[in-house]
Formats: sequence, C-alpha cells, structure tokens
Amino acid sequence: MTLTVPPKLPASEETAPRPIRVLIADDSSAMRTLARALLPLAKGFSVVVARDGAEALAMFDSHRLDCVVLDIEMPGMGGFEALEELQRRRPEVPVVVLSGFSDPVVAGEAKARGAAAYLDKGSEMGRLAETVRRVCGPSVAVAEPDNAPGPIQSRSTTGDDSSAAVELAAELRRLEYVISHDFAEPVRIMGGFATLLNKRYPAVLDASGQAFLAHLVDGARRMQTMVDDLLSYSRAGRAVAHPELIDLAQLVAEVIAEVPPAERPVEVTAGRLPSAWGDVTMLRTVLREVVTNGLRFNTAASPSVQIAGRVVNTSCVLTVTDNGIGVSPVHANEVFELFRRLNPREEHAGTGTGLALCQRLLALQSGSITLSPTAAGGTVVTITLPAAAPSSTNPPRNPS
Repeated sequence: MTLTVPPKLPASEETAPRPIRVLIADDSSAMRTLARALLPLAKGFSVVVARDGAEALAMFDSHRLDCVVLDIEMPGMGGFEALEELQRRRPEVPVVVLSGFSDPVVAGEAKARGAAAYLDKGSEMGRLAETVRRVCGPSVAVAEPDNAPGPIQSRSTTGDDSSAAVELAAELRRLEYVISHDFAEPVRIMGGFATLLNKRYPAVLDASGQAFLAHLVDGARRMQTMVDDLLSYSRAGRAVAHPELIDLAQLVAEVIAEVPPAERPVEVTAGRLPSAWGDVTMLRTVLREVVTNGLRFNTAASPSVQIAGRVVNTSCVLTVTDNGIGVSPVHANEVFELFRRLNPREEHAGTGTGLALCQRLLALQSGSITLSPTAAGGTVVTITLPAAAPSSTNPPRNPS
C-alpha cells in the first residue's frame, strides 16, 4: 500500500487567512445575485454559482469548497437529490438548504438528509453569512440547523385515507409550493435588493429617493407577511388535531403572559375557567390571535380584554370581551373571510387572515367561533369546544 502525503504549504500560506469558498445553487439568477451580494469577498467569502443540482455536482468536483448552499426546488436535479449525492461524495462539506417553502416537515427532511442548516428565503436570507460561517467552523460535524425541528413525525390520519384524500393533500402541498416559491420569489428578491440598497447606498439617494425606497421595503414586507399568513391558513386545512383534556386556566395564563408590552396600559384578565377537550397547540394559537385582536383594534386609553368560561350541557363556552372599536352586526360574519379587512391598513395593521385561521383550527377540534358587538361598543368573541371527550374521564393535562 502506498500513502501519498500532500506537500506542506509554506508557513505564510498556512497562516494567511483565506476566504470561505461557497457554492450557491439556485435556478433563479436574481436569487443567485442576491446570495452573492450577501456573501461578498470583502467580508471573507469566495462564491461560485450553479443553476441546478447537476451543475452544482459538476462544480463540486472541480472546486475546493468549504460549504454548499442549495435551493430545494430546481429543474432537473433538485436540491434534496443533490444533497444526497453530496453527502455520499464528501459528507464533511456542510450544506445549507434554502427554501421558500417554509414548513417544519421540509426543515425536518433537510436535517434528516444531512443538511447542516436550513434557512427560509422569505425571512432568513439576511442570516446567510452568519450561518455559513457557523457551519464552516470547528463544530461542523455536529452543527444543528436553524429552525431545527425534531425528527419528522408521522401523523396518523382519521377517517377515510382514500386515494382522493391523498390526491387532495398532494394538491394542497403543490399549491403551498407555488405560493411560497413561484409567487413569493419576486417579493423576496425585491425586498432583498431594496434592503441592500438602503444599507449600502444611503448617501446616494436624496430624501425623496429614500422615501420611495422605504415604501418599496414596506410593500415587500407586507406582501411577504400575506404569503406567510396564506400558507398558515392552507396548512391548517390539512393539519390533524390531537385532542386532550386541557386545563384552560393554565393555558389562558400562559397566553396572557405572552402579551407583548404596549405603549398604552393594557389589561387582560380571566375568571374561573373550566376544562375543555381540544388540541392545546391549536387552541393556544386561537386564543393568542383573539386576545391580540382585542388589543390591536382598540383606541381606548386603557385597552382591556376579559376572558370568561362556563360549561353549557356538553360544551365549554369561552367568551373574550374587549373594549375596542367593535364590529357592526352587518359585518360580524365577514371578519372570518380570508383577507377580509374592515379597517384601513394605516389605522390598524394586519392581513385579514387571523380570524379565518381561528375558524379553521376550531373546526378541526369540533369547535366553533362567533363574534358580536357589545352594548358598550366593544366586541365579544365566543369560542365553543367539547367539555370532555366522549366517555372520557382523563384528568386535565398540563398544556405546556
């Protein structure tokens, strides 16, 4: 057996800092340009680019690389297929996976296939440089991905797992991909380059130019928020509830503790609450949205929200009452329509998806939600859930 020892580099070359060599593979030329701008040579990076997985593999063999950044969805050979081949050839080279299809399942699959990090193009491109530096450090072998979820969880389905249901689920996932990738890609590019302009060339623009750029950045941010909210609504349609007996007093206390600080004094209180049968994660999302709305759509000097609950027959009825701007009885049902806004955006922020998402999540738990005005001009939101599982005597489970 013959061992070939590589020649020792001169001392100057051994100690001289060199840039981190990164390969970026993405089918969008604008996204490749943006990634290169975020990894400039002046900051210690050397970047080469590829248009798809096959080209990335060819360049991987011909370049000495420290890191590979892969888009998941590319024509021909996609990112996951390329990732598997890269792991087979040189598993010591870390791979950062980029995706506009922000989904814990996708992030989990990236981790399971060997990715060192996972970044959402919509909200985390600004972290690309620090992520590449991290995974190229001494702890590359044990680096955990950003947004790292646990292992992929298999979900048991209820009802008929027919071919039609499988096809519908596939169509929904395809719709989510189109929304998050094809539809949101121009928004991400516009926002990314606008942010770079704002950071790097502020002195070039006069006051009017800076105002125009600020509007551009704000528009891209609002559009990305709408895309994210639409994806949340779509995913809720294929979610599976895992009901259990919930201690509502503890869950509501946790939601109240999460209320962000406000410029005005706010008050969120709860009375004695019963237990309810539902999915604790979904119900937490619903309560957080309803409480937040009660404080957001509120012009009172001291916004307040009161939460009460009672058992009626076999149902648990929660009421969330605020002293906000209220809703006309004529529009009480319209607020549950997707993207339906009753107030100008300049007065109250939001995309109009929150209550639609709440309605969908409660339906998955055999629950319901209604909204009506109060005599004092505020709003009362009524949430109904089963008080207990059929023939169940399970004790309340800690919602945390």
